[in-house]
Amino acid sequence: MRLRQIALVANELEPTIAELSEELGAEVCFRDPGVGYFGLDNALLALGDTFLEVVAPNREGTTAGRYLERRGGDGGYMVLLQLDEAERAACRARAAEMGISEVHEAEDTHGSDHIVGTHFHPGHTGGAILSVDTANPTTSWGWAGNQWPSVVRIERAGQILSADIQTADPEALTARWGALLGIEVDDGRLRFDQGELRFVDPVDGRADGLTAIEVEALDPALMGRSTDLAGITIRWR
Repeated sequence: MRLRQIALVANELEPTIAELSEELGAEVCFRDPGVGYFGLDNALLALGDTFLEVVAPNREGTTAGRYLERRGGDGGYMVLLQLDEAERAACRARAAEMGISEVHEAEDTHGSDHIVGTHFHPGHTGGAILSVDTANPTTSWGWAGNQWPSVVRIERAGQILSADIQTADPEALTARWGALLGIEVDDGRLRFDQGELRFVDPVDGRADGLTAIEVEALDPALMGRSTDLAGITIRWR
């Protein structure tokens, strides 16, 4: 199990992705026409073999648009974890036992790469939309297409290392997500084979949501830097 992708939601896609690209030194690797079904446009940045996505509504009445209104502007939207098939099946079974509804089942194929994912109801998980995804082969990631290895840059940012989700009761939400994912809470965090999630007290006066990510600093000069962009804090480690 690993942290593979973080999605942000923004009112305007192009200026947001441009700012993030400049800060992170990352290239757009894919734009998925399939998200048009949800009234969205998107773009993904490749950070090593992890991904930062920005979605923006292109019509009225979308879930993403309502999320922007509820949180008062741009910010974190979704956490996507990579699980193997057995782990994903077990997670779905635990979700059913816990009364956590599935709201979407996504599937895509790019050449020999195949991916399937399950989105859980954010009102039931709390904090953010959670997607549990299985990629075949495991080194692929279909939501980013299959050309992303050719645009990965190594001057500034490496992988996404962690994400913070703010909530009024961090301990309870950590326990709930841990129970859903079938992993033990470790020092107040959920640690995966690669990456981790932290549930923290509110930091910005807004509703529950994803508020920060931590990225690997390939340039030592970036170590310890912190930047606020797209409604989240980007920390370098």
